Amino acid sequence: SGRTGCGVGVKVAVVVDRTGLPVGVATDAANVPETVVGPAAVALIPAGVRLRWGLPLVADRAYDSDPLRAYFAARGFVLLAPHRRHRVR
Repeated sequence: SGRTGCGVGVKVAVVVDRTGLPVGVATDAANVPETVVGPAAVALIPAGVRLRWGLPLVADRAYDSDPLRAYFAARGFVLLAPHRRHRVR
C-alpha cells in the first residue's frame, strides 16, 4: 500500500467486458498513477479470453496521452478517453 494525503491506500484497476464481467485486474499502491495500473490490468487479461481487434477501451481523462494510446493500439484496443485540457500533441 502507498502513502497518500489521506493516509495509506491501494489502487485497483479492473478491465470488464461489455457484460460487466471482470477479465483483468491489477492492484498497486495508492500513490502509483492510474496510467501505470491501467495498462497492467490490460496486460493481465488471461490468454484464454477472446477479444476482437479494435475493441474500445473506455477510460477517464487521466489516460489521455499519445504513448498510452499507442500502447493500447498495439494490443488491439482503441482508447476512448476525453482529451485533457490544454492538451498538446
